[in-house]
Amino acid sequence: MTSEDATLAPCVPEDGDPVQGDHLVWLGFASDLTETVMAQAGIEPGQVYRSWYAGFGAVLSGEQVAAVRRIPGVNLVERDTEGRPAPHARTSGDRVEGSYIVSVAEGADPAAVATRLGVAPTGVFHALSSFAAEMTDAQLDRVRRDPEVTDIGDDAWIYVDD
Repeated sequence: MTSEDATLAPCVPEDGDPVQGDHLVWLGFASDLTETVMAQAGIEPGQVYRSWYAGFGAVLSGEQVAAVRRIPGVNLVERDTEGRPAPHARTSGDRVEGSYIVSVAEGADPAAVATRLGVAPTGVFHALSSFAAEMTDAQLDRVRRDPEVTDIGDDAWIYVDD
């Protein structure tokens, strides 16, 4: 392994040269690196098909995958596959056990998606195309596999100092 290899973000699956296709790019929690990564790797907005607060999904060339992996702040690059569950970004903070924030596709009604999935939302955020809900592990798995769900994040307590 070279010193350059040691600074590369992992790529899953790790099976040789980067390939063209759909990839999920994972950044740090609540990262604001998306625009920087896109600019440095030459990714056009039209290539992005999914975004969430900890990364984005885009159709990338092999060269772009290699470039993204070299950018500091990129934690992981993985191939996205049809039928793959929506990304679930875990928080390292003070999470609310069993409570999640679910983002839905642009144009989808978050309340209608929750109802269709049999989930009772504790909050609906139309401006953010998302809803909050308490879910069992089985419900979480079903929600992640719905094609209108783009990503899920752990709900967490946020504290403000005086």
